Amino acid sequence: NTRNLFAGTGTPTIPRILVVAYFRSGSTFLGDVLSQDPATFYHYEPLSVLHNDHTKPVHITPLCYKTVKNIFRCDFEHAPEYLKEAKSFIFPFERNMALWSRCKGDIDACFSPEFIASICNTSTMQVMKVTRLRLRHVLQLIKHNDDLYRSIKVIHLVRDPRGIWASRLRETWCTYEMGCKDIQTLCQEMRDDINMFLELREILNDRLIRVYYEDIALSPEAGTKHLLSRLGLNYTMHVSKFLRTHTLASESELGNSFSTKRNSRKTVFRWTYWLSYIEVVELQEACPDVFESLGYPIALSEASLRTQVEKNFIKRRKYNYIT
Repeated sequence: NTRNLFAGTGTPTIPRILVVAYFRSGSTFLGDVLSQDPATFYHYEPLSVLHNDHTKPVHITPLCYKTVKNIFRCDFEHAPEYLKEAKSFIFPFERNMALWSRCKGDIDACFSPEFIASICNTSTMQVMKVTRLRLRHVLQLIKHNDDLYRSIKVIHLVRDPRGIWASRLRETWCTYEMGCKDIQTLCQEMRDDINMFLELREILNDRLIRVYYEDIALSPEAGTKHLLSRLGLNYTMHVSKFLRTHTLASESELGNSFSTKRNSRKTVFRWTYWLSYIEVVELQEACPDVFESLGYPIALSEASLRTQVEKNFIKRRKYNYIT
């Protein structure tokens, strides 16, 4: 049994939620929703510390696997490279409210492996959000770490590839980097995850969930409640407050691309105005299988791009938030 090959000592009774997503897919928003409880320990993009480059496909090294495994076990003593690099890129740590509110920005405390472990070990849940792992990497992770296999719940967050691409192109640096704006790379990443989803589902069963960003954005409260129910979590006042303050943002609050404040219903299909029809066709032709597998409607004309895409999506999905 390969799952027992590197069996660990982590406590399986503490839920570990892993969000696997794509850059500019709404993952920061979803990660924040899931980490609103003050007792939740949030690992925000841990691999960004080791690979802070969205422009190239990530080569998942043994160090990456080791880092994910160890920090999910609250074993920061055996993640020295992670903590060393994190000191010069503290943004991911600042998003961990359970940790940052206690160390209060004191670098010595915030990056002390003993201190971090003490906070992590007393948390009631762990959430990790990654855009640098694919589902095939998750499969390898749980095959070789029995404690993670027994405790992990995986969310595969998807978004319309046209929405992802449009959002990426609005990042100035992305327009100059082929790895970021390359349509084929995006299509292949999503295609690989779609193909791996069923295999991983056979192992994790209902602990693997696919979430559509559009469903949560169109109906934040109902979508979030449904997701939390599937995860066995409560819809708390912390989550409710976060949704009230982050899904009805004014136009002046929408400029920061790394902010999670959005007018979610207005934002979700804004890509239909950001992309030309020629660009839309280029993407649709690059990965028709991805659109078909995920149920995203194809725009058949320039006129239908802004008049029918949203209607057809809602009609086809029928607000079935989770699959």
